[in-house]
Amino acid sequence: MVLGGQCGVSDNIEIGSDVVAAGATKIYSNLGPGRMVMGSPAVKIETHIEMYKALRRLPRLAKTVAALQKAVSKSDE
Repeated sequence: MVLGGQCGVSDNIEIGSDVVAAGATKIYSNLGPGRMVMGSPAVKIETHIEMYKALRRLPRLAKTVAALQKAVSKSDE
C-alpha cells in the first residue's frame, strides 16, 4: 500500500494489497487489492479526473442554461 501525503484512513476498514492513494485522499470504506484512488471520498483516479473536469465546466454550463431559460420564456410569451 502506498499513501500520498496527508492521506486519511478511517478506523476498522480493510485495504487490499497494492493500493495506491494519491495525496490528500480520504479513505472511508474498504478497498480491494490493486486499486488506485484519489479524492475525498476516495474514488478511482479516472473517476476523480472526470469529476474535476465536470466541475470546471459548471460556470459555462450555468450560463448556457440561463440563456436557454431566457429563450424559452420569450417564446412562451
